Amino acid sequence: MTSQILDQQFNASAALAAVLLIIKRCRELRYDTTRHRVLKLLYLAEKLHLERYGRLIVGDRYYALEHGPVATHVYDAIKSVAGERVYHLSNQDLEDGFKRCIEVKGRYLTALCEPNLDNLSDSDISCLEEAIGKYGALSFGKLTDLSHDDAWRQTVDGSPISLEQIVRTLPNVEVLLDYLRDPYPDRNGPPN
Repeated sequence: MTSQILDQQFNASAALAAVLLIIKRCRELRYDTTRHRVLKLLYLAEKLHLERYGRLIVGDRYYALEHGPVATHVYDAIKSVAGERVYHLSNQDLEDGFKRCIEVKGRYLTALCEPNLDNLSDSDISCLEEAIGKYGALSFGKLTDLSHDDAWRQTVDGSPISLEQIVRTLPNVEVLLDYLRDPYPDRNGPPN
């Protein structure tokens, strides 16, 4: 019997810090800070971190939307700040943080405060920075194409993408699947 991979715990503080870091670095590099760019860079950074460290940075649930995977809680918080309709259950702490720290004008996001890097690990920051450096300058179309991976393609439009589907897009799939199914193989659970 194969054990199941469970979704990872969503971290609202890490999500706010990650989005603020992406906006800040993109501004410094003179990249547009559109919703699309920020959401795609977050997804690509999450995949890098998952591949290397066996966990997501923010643990958001990704949905397959027209232009690629979208972090649901983060997207809802952006839409809430913009005064738009929110379709999924959202996270109040994240929405409150976004309302304090992010301005949304049309498609563009502006950071109103600095990211609290204490809410991100060194590996989180490294993968976010790497994703921004590698993919930040890409056009809307190229970012969309890059995010249209097998996990997105194999998911019905508007549906959640399972963590296992995302893992299956990575080169170390078997090692990651084993780890995510049983991160503590020599014990009966996490250390005390």
